[in-house]
Amino acid sequence: MIYSIKGNLVYKDYEKAGLDINGIVFEINIPMRTFLNLPELNNIVNLFILMISNSDNDLILYGFETLEEKKLFSRLIKVMGVGPKTALTLFSKMNYHEIRTAIDNKDSVALSSVPGIGKKTAGRIILELSGKLAKPDEQIENEYFGDAVEALISLGYKKNEASKVVGEVLSDSTGKENTIEKILKESLKRFTEK
Repeated sequence: MIYSIKGNLVYKDYEKAGLDINGIVFEINIPMRTFLNLPELNNIVNLFILMISNSDNDLILYGFETLEEKKLFSRLIKVMGVGPKTALTLFSKMNYHEIRTAIDNKDSVALSSVPGIGKKTAGRIILELSGKLAKPDEQIENEYFGDAVEALISLGYKKNEASKVVGEVLSDSTGKENTIEKILKESLKRFTEK
């Protein structure tokens, strides 16, 4: 999994940035707020990356200025009805702290003011994330979950099977120190035992 990308900014627009690393240009989807904070072209930029495979199995990169934004984005797209495009729109309209405050204060009006997020979806976001964003251990575990599932999908496993096995591994390893490597190793072991 890609944690972050640091490279020369060779192009930018309101929804994408191109970072050149040794002649390879990575196209990264970004929120409008990130675009507004980017420097002029030919400056070094570091973005925290979330890599997601779409229905065509294409790998798409999403970039954020802070690790907290990346983690919140990762949690948002797991809520039913919130895809990457909708979550990116949310980050374009509201900053990280505004989104967290709206969720923690159960402010569905603020969330549903974002295009693509209706009252029902805003309610689901609040129901699933309210009170959970301030727990660092839970955020780390959730990040490991998403990264491990994506890694297994890239190895050819189906999403629902990968999610089930990774969930079992995380449940069984409560209290133990987890790393993405340990979770993947145990998940692959369980697949071979089936």
